[in-house]
Amino acid sequence: MNQAHSNRYKVTPASYEDIARLAFLEKQVYADDAYSGLFFYQALRQWPATFLTVKDADSAEGYSLLVPVTASKLSLMSVLIGESAQGKGLGRKLLQESVTLARSLGYKEIELSVSPANTPAIALYQSFGFKKTETIADYLGPGEDRTIMTLLL
Repeated sequence: MNQAHSNRYKVTPASYEDIARLAFLEKQVYADDAYSGLFFYQALRQWPATFLTVKDADSAEGYSLLVPVTASKLSLMSVLIGESAQGKGLGRKLLQESVTLARSLGYKEIELSVSPANTPAIALYQSFGFKKTETIADYLGPGEDRTIMTLLL
């Protein structure tokens, strides 16, 4: 992605005005397994400091949500880029800002879970220094295995 294209997009804290768009993007990507608008309201109320969006002008094209697990550890609960904005480096941009935010808030570790079949996401996380720690069968229910990855900050 060239620098001019990258500069079109800004990472900002999520706001209540973003929720309808985020719920739409979530449904577009995950269909029946999507987080609802209610989830996004709750997430913004509980974790406003670690809920980020990536925007083109004023329209959210994706989000990331970091959730505190302990005083020193965050869970990267979700990173999502809408279908029309995929392939533009926005996932990388959002992940970079999320890692920078975690460091600035004094956290020492980020963990995440990802489908073992999602090789593009695993490669992205590894490019940031995340390491695979284990794979857990049925983590999200029957047949929904997840690879756990950790980044020490």
